Amino acid sequence: MVDFLERLFGTRSSEEELRRATDALREEGAERQRAEQRLALVHTALHAVHDASDFTAGLRSVLACICGTIGWTVGEAWMLAPDGTGLVLSETWSADEGAAAFSAAARAMTLGPDEDLAGAAWQSRRAVWSASLPTDPASRRRDAAIEAGLQTAFAIPVVVEGEAIAVLQCFSRERGAEDEQLMTLVSTVAAELGSVMQRQRAEEALRDSEGTLKSLFEYAPDAIVAVNRTGRIVQANLQAEAMFGYNRDELRGRSIEVLLPERLRDQHRHHRSAFSHEPRRRPMGAGLRLFGLRKDGTEFPVDITLTPVEDRADGVVMAAVRDMTERREAQRRFRRLLESAPDAMLLIGPDERIVVVNGHAERLFGYTRPELLRQSMTLIVPPELRDAASRGLEAFFHEPRMIHLGVDGGPEIFGLRKDGRQLPIQLTISALDTEIGTLAIAVVRDLTERKEAEQQRELLYQEIRASRERLAGLSTRLLAAQESERRTIARELHDEIGQALTAVSVNLQTLLASSNVAEQAEILDESMTITQQTLRQVRNLSLDLRPSLLDDLGLGAALRWYLERQGQRLGFAISLDDNLGDVRYPAPIETTCFRVAQEAITNVVRHSNAQSVRVVVRRDAGELHLVVEDDGSGFDVPAARERASRGHSLGLLGMEERVMLAGGRIEVVSRPGHGTRVAAHLPLGAANPG
Repeated sequence: MVDFLERLFGTRSSEEELRRATDALREEGAERQRAEQRLALVHTALHAVHDASDFTAGLRSVLACICGTIGWTVGEAWMLAPDGTGLVLSETWSADEGAAAFSAAARAMTLGPDEDLAGAAWQSRRAVWSASLPTDPASRRRDAAIEAGLQTAFAIPVVVEGEAIAVLQCFSRERGAEDEQLMTLVSTVAAELGSVMQRQRAEEALRDSEGTLKSLFEYAPDAIVAVNRTGRIVQANLQAEAMFGYNRDELRGRSIEVLLPERLRDQHRHHRSAFSHEPRRRPMGAGLRLFGLRKDGTEFPVDITLTPVEDRADGVVMAAVRDMTERREAQRRFRRLLESAPDAMLLIGPDERIVVVNGHAERLFGYTRPELLRQSMTLIVPPELRDAASRGLEAFFHEPRMIHLGVDGGPEIFGLRKDGRQLPIQLTISALDTEIGTLAIAVVRDLTERKEAEQQRELLYQEIRASRERLAGLSTRLLAAQESERRTIARELHDEIGQALTAVSVNLQTLLASSNVAEQAEILDESMTITQQTLRQVRNLSLDLRPSLLDDLGLGAALRWYLERQGQRLGFAISLDDNLGDVRYPAPIETTCFRVAQEAITNVVRHSNAQSVRVVVRRDAGELHLVVEDDGSGFDVPAARERASRGHSLGLLGMEERVMLAGGRIEVVSRPGHGTRVAAHLPLGAANPG
């Protein structure tokens, strides 16, 4: 060695120089040995990471490898707490019992950000070195470190996808400055730990995903059948077994057409071939009615969705099959309910287009079903209401709720028929949730008949009110007439009959006092004359009140007597044309007919200045017909009714009321200067009094 140094420096060195050179060579050898040791450390640690069964086992192996190789006293692995707010101690390695006690005291700790070296490394995601633990103010474990004799420490974070999920922390009883090479090597091991953890996470996620997909496939609510490009069944789930009655082993390897009725198999092969040339997710047989075939030979309606599986060399397609039996039955029930509804019903989509209508809607609006379907609902709305209808429907779909329009007390709304006629309607709109989204179900009720009934009811009410007014007028007139008749009768009794009876009484007293026979005879003659006149007055008064001929001999005899008497007053004969004969009719009918004729003739006498009057009474088709015609001055019938409604001249209303109460009808035709015709028609079966 000395000779080598002498040759190297070209001169003989002093002993001091030789010693320094020897020390340098030794130090270089030790450094080389340390480097080889650390490289072996990395190699061993990486093997330990990859050979570990899980991440925590890898942490234990790395701690033992690092600390055991470089001669450090304590190794700790801190993991992220479950809530992510701090670090908790997970794994430890110690060289002796004192070191073990140091780590054991940290089991109950949770380190926050920047607490201790581990917290600082976690927060910064960078390696941290402490050259003097006993004097480090950031260390929560300073007293424990002094007790264990620990001087130096470093902490290295394990980072996965930018997140520090663990921290490796090592302690030594020797004081030392920061060793960048050591920290780089340990950081390399930590990075590999992070890679292993990331890979384990990916594998776990893949296993979870595969398990999830398997569960989704196996327990899907629909039958799922996996079919390769040759049409052979690769796999089937539990629902497919239940739906078709086969177990999956029976289905595996068989043609998919085994699940279709015989009549559909050739067509399905053609569609399957076309699908293999352009595979994409879509419903199968769009617009067609599809059927499946069970093992027992029964058919049932189905809905099928095809989904090609990407990255499969065998071109597998997933066919999701849904049994449509219940849905088809529900659709049939819904259609029956729709068609049996008493009102027009329409289903309208958010685009304002009509989706479904019932037969009543066709009849109500005058369109056929094809003419209504897919058309805008404004087709059946009057033009002036279409903008408001569109805005209302848009608001409904924005916030679905039940709407009532055209109800009592609200504004009227109208629909529009194909022929352009508007009709009053009542509209109720509510939401119907379907597979294609929310639809508006519109129930339309035609109010035409109700409106007409309301108008008829109003007219009837007006007629009843007018009748009541007429009745009140007639009652007033009746009372007035009664009083007038009483006054007339009283006057007749007092003035005529009373005076006559007084004269007779005086004559009788004179007769008692007289003894002259001639005078007695004269007094008797005068008394007889007065008595006969009085009898005629009583008879006329009685006939004016009610002719006894009407009760004794019937309508024909009473009319002839009355017309003859009135003809004498008019100064000309009143003609009578009748076919009554001796037949008697119900007393109410005879009374009504006589009183109407009496009132009509009385009006002629009082107002018409007629030169001729004709009365016709005939029985025909179960009715008794009375006609009274004159050629007098005539009158304004509406004006007469108006006067009568105010309580004046109630003769016209009196005739109408009598005929109506007898169940008949009456027409009065007249105009000024053209005479008057009164025609009454009375049912002979009526029993109501006149």
